[in-house]
Amino acid sequence: MKKTAIASILASVLVAPSAFAAGFDGFGVGLDMSLKSTGADLTNTFSSANFTGKESESLGGEQNVAAGIDLNYGFMINPEVLIRVGATATFGTQEIEDSSSSSVSDFGGVVSTFTGKGTVEESDHYSVYIAPGLLVTDNTLVYAKLAYHQMNLDVTRSTTVTDSFGSISDSVSMDKKFNGFGIGAGVETRLTENLFLSAEVQHVRYGKETIDSGTTEFGETFSDKIEPTSTIGTLGLAYRF
Repeated sequence: MKKTAIASILASVLVAPSAFAAGFDGFGVGLDMSLKSTGADLTNTFSSANFTGKESESLGGEQNVAAGIDLNYGFMINPEVLIRVGATATFGTQEIEDSSSSSVSDFGGVVSTFTGKGTVEESDHYSVYIAPGLLVTDNTLVYAKLAYHQMNLDVTRSTTVTDSFGSISDSVSMDKKFNGFGIGAGVETRLTENLFLSAEVQHVRYGKETIDSGTTEFGETFSDKIEPTSTIGTLGLAYRF
């Protein structure tokens, strides 16, 4: 009788944690709301026969709200440790930069005006990730995340120079794909048997890409390169099967 009771107690102790953990593993689908702050370092390098120069400026940094979807699968390493792999997609387009400038100059009595406009937008943002987690209570999981990200930057620039001889306009429109890596951490809690709420923060750094290059009519060569970074705070609601 005593042996039977002891065996029952041991079985309940061993099975209970994995029973709770089972709610966090398996297949899950979630909807995410993210607060994203994406900026970029723009570097312009130019050279001629007599000189070489470099100019840098920071773009963006504004906060945008974006919605997305998260598909993932988790499996238990032991009753307390979970490994989750997944993929995300963000809907829509987020504005990073919308700027304009103008100036007036006078060269030997010839007055000219310059106007310029530029926009930078982020779109087609996807990621795949691995997230090891630890069950700190029966209903709470804390986790780290390592992710590979891919997104497009849509860049539009236009300039107009006007003087007594007329106007000269130029425009550039392009989109460029960027790849990078993100690292983050989060917490997930059980609301019901199948419904889970999560909150996380992640920092993403993308590689540097050339968005424009060429040679001017005066023989100067130039190259414009952008290196984006993002900080993303995400609140997610997931259903686990």
